[in-house]
Amino acid sequence: MKPASQGPEGVVQALSGRPVNVEAAVGWSSLPEWLTVHAPVIDTGTGRRGEVQPWPYYSERPPASAWLRPEGGGKEWMAPIDGLRPARDHPAT
Repeated sequence: MKPASQGPEGVVQALSGRPVNVEAAVGWSSLPEWLTVHAPVIDTGTGRRGEVQPWPYYSERPPASAWLRPEGGGKEWMAPIDGLRPARDHPAT
């Protein structure tokens, strides 16, 4: 997948999978840069490793939770964004 642009509209498009305008995206710029669709993350609340999925609902406000799927497939779950960490150097569990 092509990386999102650095502007807030790129963050929203990366998480929602939908094109948006800058005015609707301003609040989304507070989300971490590494939080993009298909990014591997660790859910620190459960210790599970997952992959960020496109946000299924349009919203002009940034979400407090991310939609995750286990790497390789499985049942999706939601986790608070402030409880996620990038999983670049963490082994799959």
